[in-house]
Amino acid sequence: TREYDRVSRHAGLKHRLNVLGTVGGVLGAGRTRRRLQWYLREGRHVQPAMSAAQLIAAGVPRGPAVGQWLRTLRDLGLDGRVGGLADEERFVKRLIAGHPKGEPK
Repeated sequence: TREYDRVSRHAGLKHRLNVLGTVGGVLGAGRTRRRLQWYLREGRHVQPAMSAAQLIAAGVPRGPAVGQWLRTLRDLGLDGRVGGLADEERFVKRLIAGHPKGEPK
């Protein structure tokens, strides 16, 4: 299980932080600080189990849709909604049928 629910909401913040060591001082105390500290320590290393090649083989069209699917799978992993390759494959197969253009959302 993940330490925090919906950690994926904070995943994009790492791209806007230039100096990781100043996060605590800037944010002060509280829940957001703890979530960001967890993300910087552990969550930023979460990657989907499926590769781009596996997504394409499952029916995701080449191009931007592959990146969208990879980000979605990462977010689902951060939130504890998928737990490995088999879960990701089931999720992709179930949703790809309902998204003819290949977008995950």
